[in-house]
Amino acid sequence: MDQTIRVLVIDDSAYHRNLIKKMLSQSPFIEVIDIACDGEIALQMVAELNPDVVTLDLHMPNMDGITFLEKQMAIKRIPVVVVSYIDDGGKLTQKAMQLGAFAVVEKPTSVANDDLLKIGNDLIEKVKMAAKS
Repeated sequence: MDQTIRVLVIDDSAYHRNLIKKMLSQSPFIEVIDIACDGEIALQMVAELNPDVVTLDLHMPNMDGITFLEKQMAIKRIPVVVVSYIDDGGKLTQKAMQLGAFAVVEKPTSVANDDLLKIGNDLIEKVKMAAKS
């Protein structure tokens, strides 16, 4: 990979923003350029920062991930990797994919989760693939 992938992380949980940033920072080819705590702020940040890829939580206050996707894709299509809980039978993630999300990574549900390394590797690979799309 020749170029660093610039990523904006969008999540209302400070814990998950930091965890996702830490996971992505394991790759020398990915740089987290900023973080946003809701979709409303994220729309402004995407316009200002022009990230290569966005990671997106679907469950947020003020403006949720689905509304962010609808608005952002109407302005400018960008690669989006959804990182969210899949607690609704997958209906929200299906809607996100219909709106143009590139991929989905299930958000870790526990601090002591043994699958964090696997989730981190999956997230890195999906961000890399999204950047190429």
